[in-house]
Amino acid sequence: MTLSTQKVMRFSNDVRLMLGRGVPRFFSIMLAYVTPCLLTIALFLVLWRFQPPTYGAYQYPWVCQVAGWILASMSVIPVPVMAAVTLLKAKGSFLERLKASCRPTESWGPSLTQHWDVYRERPGIRNDCSCLNPCRR
Repeated sequence: MTLSTQKVMRFSNDVRLMLGRGVPRFFSIMLAYVTPCLLTIALFLVLWRFQPPTYGAYQYPWVCQVAGWILASMSVIPVPVMAAVTLLKAKGSFLERLKASCRPTESWGPSLTQHWDVYRERPGIRNDCSCLNPCRR
């Protein structure tokens, strides 16, 4: 859960940079703990209680069930595919690649050059990398 808390704090800092105020603590708690737990529980309950679709006494053919699962998974499939592509393109051992893929790239930051000074002064930002050049694009 510490990793989730760090990501929520970074998200709150990004919102503070954009809007001038951070995310309220209630939403930070919801983003870090409550929402992931509820979504995980909902996923397991849906999979556990799954029954083939019917309309009254009529049971749909298996082809329709397969088509439904394909349509339902089309929005989810890109996530593991892109994760695998990112892991395969990275260099190093598997653990190093996994750690690197969970961190933002060095070019991550504000798109407007006037915000780079504010972004550099934030805690947790690596000031020693060459990516902090506002003319990076």
